[in-house]
Amino acid sequence: MLKFFSPFLYVLGSIVHFFKIPSPQGGFIIRFPSFMTKSELGATLFGGYEKHERKLIKKYLEKNDFVLELGACIGVVALTINRILTDKTKQVSVEPNPQMLPFLTKNLERNGGKFFVETCIVSKLPEVTFFIGGTAFLGSSTLGGGQKTVIKGKTLNDLIDEYFDFTALIMDIEGGELDFFRSFDLKNSKIRLIVWETHCKPHMLSEIELHECYDLLTDQGYKFREKSGDVEAWSRII
Repeated sequence: MLKFFSPFLYVLGSIVHFFKIPSPQGGFIIRFPSFMTKSELGATLFGGYEKHERKLIKKYLEKNDFVLELGACIGVVALTINRILTDKTKQVSVEPNPQMLPFLTKNLERNGGKFFVETCIVSKLPEVTFFIGGTAFLGSSTLGGGQKTVIKGKTLNDLIDEYFDFTALIMDIEGGELDFFRSFDLKNSKIRLIVWETHCKPHMLSEIELHECYDLLTDQGYKFREKSGDVEAWSRII
């Protein structure tokens, strides 16, 4: 179906690119990167970007949560989170890709976001090799093929010490989910909710690796709640 509409989306994307037209997404006005393909830019005009994450966040996130978001990208999900929270400053959104930061910052300012932005990668390593572009759409610490750069690593406890204890984790890190769950035992954390994109696809997570994620979450007391597209919500009672 998408292939059928591809010429139409290409034309729309060309117009968006030439006139630098922002896109409406869930009540926000969002500027997308001009280096996206023309068809991708055209598709943004229909407002469905990250719709599955937004759906589950709206359903399960509570207004008094303290949120850590990994993989903020250009800020659509980050702004959705921020709109829900009573205290808008109780959110830390992490985006290590230097190409995305100008768009994240501009979209934050344009839409009145009040959250903190971190440019690290959450890891036990002091430095992490990160690939900009390549196999993943906008960048990944696990996939090669793009421009290589080195990003500072911070542990989960580093962020807790710098900001506050988190009660909700929102995660879209392009195949890095298993590394995160292996590295950080959330059993003794205050995180009650995890909304994450599973990325079970070639060059990201295999079926076996995805089920290891499930086993780790279950062992740490989390239960599956709902799935929308490739995004899942898990929670536990603290």
